[in-house]
Amino acid sequence: MDHLAEDAYHSLQEERDCCPENWWKHSSSCYFISAVEKTWNESRQYCREKDGDLVIINSKEEQEFLNDNMKEGMKEIWIGLSDTDTEGVWRWVDGTPLTGSCRMWRMGEPNDSDGNEDCAVFCRITPSSPQHSSIIHGHPATLQVWNDVPCFRPMPFISSHAVTPAPGSPSATPPHATPAPDSPSATPPHVTPAPDSPSATPPHATPAPDSPTATPLGHAPSCHSST
Repeated sequence: MDHLAEDAYHSLQEERDCCPENWWKHSSSCYFISAVEKTWNESRQYCREKDGDLVIINSKEEQEFLNDNMKEGMKEIWIGLSDTDTEGVWRWVDGTPLTGSCRMWRMGEPNDSDGNEDCAVFCRITPSSPQHSSIIHGHPATLQVWNDVPCFRPMPFISSHAVTPAPGSPSATPPHATPAPDSPSATPPHVTPAPDSPSATPPHATPAPDSPTATPLGHAPSCHSST
């Protein structure tokens, strides 16, 4: 397959790989941005019922994609980040800790100002806002948007899950498929040979009674010559 054909194939496959209706597709993930306001725990329960979870943001590019695709009027929205287990130790909903390479807090956050700010939101900067392209302390403003707030506040939320492979795509094929019955690989590894086959002779065949090798066990031929 030449490069052009290969690129066309992968492009078509990406289009075939699908997300549920009303979900956004970006890279290898699907996203649902809900305008319905729920608490953090209620939001997570809803996401899990849809075979996903609250969104885990793995890159700056993903953060900017979500910021630019939030619905008009949304200001704060739940993400899958909290420190409910241990104060000050922020973890994503899959249990992984928040790393230094992907921290996008507002200046001065998280600060747990009310003593119970254990769940994270990000605060949208609309693409039409002058702040959208501004730089604050050497970093884009769109990458300084997370805030910690009380988990019981009703807010919109973002669900995510992996893209579902299209039926018939290579990624949808089970890794250990059972071969067809007439496939060469379907032949059992130890086939019993036909009765008249040379290989059907037992490896230790019993010699004929008059054979020199028919000496009973325990009665080996003498090692001395006869006199």
